Amino acid sequence: MLNGIIFVNRNGLRWRDAPREYAPHKTLYNRCKRWGDMSIFM
Repeated sequence: MLNGIIFVNRNGLRWRDAPREYAPHKTLYNRCKRWGDMSIFM
């Protein structure tokens, strides 16, 4: 999960362009958003 978020941010991709191996794009987005709101990540 974390690798997918980092991959998207590092490469400047849209969430929809994330490789399926990491997780569904909606899951990656939701987790990143939630962690950001909680000041855990980003």
